[in-house]
Amino acid sequence: MEYPSCRICHCALNFDVVSVGSKGRKSLIAASIRRGDEKFVSSEENVQVHTKCRAIYINERCIQSAEKKKPSRQNSIQNVLFDYQKQCLLCEGDASENFIRKQTRKRQGERTLVCTVTKQKTAETIIRTCLDGITDEHKEKVKQRVFNKDLVTLNARYHKPCYSKLLSHKNATHGKRGRPVLEDIQDQMERVYEYIDSNMDDAQFTIEELRKVVNVDLPGNRTIKRKLMEHYGENVSVVESKGNQLVFCIMSNAKLTLEEKWYNNKQKDDQMERMRIVCTAANIVLEDIRSPIYETSYYPPPSSFLQKVDDPVPQTLKNFVEIIVTKYKNNPEKSENSVVALCHSMMQAARPRSFKSPLLLGISSIIHHKYASRTLIDLLSSLGFCASYYEVTKFENSVIFHPQTEEEPAFKQFVFDNADCNMQTIDGNHTFHSMGGIQCNTPKDFSKDVPILKLDKIPKAAVIGKYGNVSLQHYLNRGLPGLKKVTLKDYTNEPPILPTKGDALWIFGKSGSFMQDEIPGWNSFMGDFTKVDKEYAVSGIQPLPFINHQPSDLDTVYTALREAQQRSNGLCIVSFDQPLYQKAQKIVKANPEMDNVILRLGDFIC
Repeated sequence: MEYPSCRICHCALNFDVVSVGSKGRKSLIAASIRRGDEKFVSSEENVQVHTKCRAIYINERCIQSAEKKKPSRQNSIQNVLFDYQKQCLLCEGDASENFIRKQTRKRQGERTLVCTVTKQKTAETIIRTCLDGITDEHKEKVKQRVFNKDLVTLNARYHKPCYSKLLSHKNATHGKRGRPVLEDIQDQMERVYEYIDSNMDDAQFTIEELRKVVNVDLPGNRTIKRKLMEHYGENVSVVESKGNQLVFCIMSNAKLTLEEKWYNNKQKDDQMERMRIVCTAANIVLEDIRSPIYETSYYPPPSSFLQKVDDPVPQTLKNFVEIIVTKYKNNPEKSENSVVALCHSMMQAARPRSFKSPLLLGISSIIHHKYASRTLIDLLSSLGFCASYYEVTKFENSVIFHPQTEEEPAFKQFVFDNADCNMQTIDGNHTFHSMGGIQCNTPKDFSKDVPILKLDKIPKAAVIGKYGNVSLQHYLNRGLPGLKKVTLKDYTNEPPILPTKGDALWIFGKSGSFMQDEIPGWNSFMGDFTKVDKEYAVSGIQPLPFINHQPSDLDTVYTALREAQQRSNGLCIVSFDQPLYQKAQKIVKANPEMDNVILRLGDFIC
């Protein structure tokens, strides 16, 4: 059904319509004369306009503003020269194809998106916003470009940030305190619907995302949830994700059901019928891909990052790809990984924003770790075979800033040694000398395996460099004689150490000529002799941050001991090689607060 258009905003009269009486028509004619727009020149009967448009049109302040800013001849000439397909409709900036290609080469967070007016609702929103209390020159220029123009036919372009700024101008200048009235809530939700409809390529949205992008004071979460369910009906599903965030998924408005009508539309041409079946199957698979709600605020836990990667894949998509890949193969089990990888690539292409494949992200992480090539990652990402370079760097930074919490007490040992990187420089200078260390944990999995919080943006290099840096602590007790406190015990008068039962048994076996060849060496024999079937825990090694200072300096050794004390649970066992062990003993014996530190002499190549 076609509706008549409003004489003021030129939009369809499909809501909020008022019929103006004789007295009201006189007010409109008087306002039209003062404005000079000739929209109401005679006392016509049956004049219908929008209620809000009429209130703004006859408002005294709006009329005075329009009188001061009547379009001049110069503005009319500029309007004629305006290119709707190469310039931004709102800021007159560049929006050509060359500009769009330049933006695709930038990082995702630095791009300026260019949109095209493809829906009449978008054009009506721009026109209504320009009419809503025009008080600046910017809206006046936009008004001259959009009035009496079919923006959809012209394929008018605009920058997405300019559109958000235009919508938020009224809220920033004329906002009122307190709970918004029903008309304001409806106007705000219309902007939300506009954003959702223009981004229907991805079905999943969050309330926080809408608040940031729409850039207006939206009502509470309960009101937004109720309005979305009223507007989209059964096509929206709302759930609460981690962090108490409301996430909602907009499904396709035209649900595909195999009804009798679909069977009756069978094509006579076999090729056309095959295409009809394939298109219907593709739409069914696409709807199953867009329907679920996926977690986008957290990465999977490290231990289960690539486990159950086929769980998020819809069964329809999996069956479709399995038939294509494995139907005529003798061993279809060998192609299971290929099937899952293809499914993840298709899902990421269909939902690039709301579905982040852990499989593709893992592939990018391995490539980045193995080859450190951004070009290779960008090439494979453009083909859909792995995640983008921006995503893998964000993931690695999220892992760096992910806190590690202990689930159960663990036995910890620490080993430190000098870490040297003798670069082959021309003059032999600028080599790298520091203290490196490891932490040995028993059992290996002592920390909680929790999801990794995804960072909103990649931190700067200066922030990343400071994280995990061990600050150098100065050793102030250099004059204290620590080694003089070391006591040596006299073992000369101690009774001799007698062999154990195992030793005696091994000596007896090796001394007899009849069993000498069958008895293994002492190490192997004692290993078999003392072997018991008991449960044991596997230890894990965790690298520690470098201490960027000369390893032989007392400050560096003191800092390493302090770092081990902070990370230990009670008893602190630290191993050094002989040169560092001597200095560590001097520090420990001179400081009573290090009574819980036990030093061991050992080798560690760093």
